[in-house]
Amino acid sequence: MAPFEGIISQDHIAGIVAVGRFSGHLINNDTQLVFMDEWSSDSLSFSDAKRILQGGFFMLSQKHSKATKVNYRSGFFITTNKIPDFVNDRDNDAIKKRLETFQTKPLPRKDSYLRNWMRLHCMKIF
Repeated sequence: MAPFEGIISQDHIAGIVAVGRFSGHLINNDTQLVFMDEWSSDSLSFSDAKRILQGGFFMLSQKHSKATKVNYRSGFFITTNKIPDFVNDRDNDAIKKRLETFQTKPLPRKDSYLRNWMRLHCMKIF
């Protein structure tokens, strides 16, 4: 997440972890990026993924208050070893149409200065 922290305030980054379930109250009109580590069908369901990855205006239920209309224009960055299988081919295709997938490879060696370099050169990575 270091490249993003170099250009986006942490107040504007929402995070989703594999152990929990996606909760819409994490996203608001000020959200600039949603970062998700290890996507599973339990952490982000097909219907939520389809709605969130499409972007635009939608209603989000908010914890302890009424639903809020959000104009979701931010990016959604997912790191995962496997895209979840939603069983139905039509659902799988609908999700894949909303994704741009990149394959990464391990670094040849560990470099203790990498984090600082990424902060300084984050825009060159994309």
